[in-house]
Amino acid sequence: MIKKCKKAELVSYFLFIDAKIIYAAANINGKKEIMEYGK
Repeated sequence: MIKKCKKAELVSYFLFIDAKIIYAAANINGKKEIMEYGK
């Protein structure tokens, strides 16, 4: 049981990191597009 809980925590933790990376990448891409649009 403890091992299962740990695994679930790790999975949710990695998903959270993935979401943060995707969000950051989207932010950077969005800023680039805005800069190009502003030219």
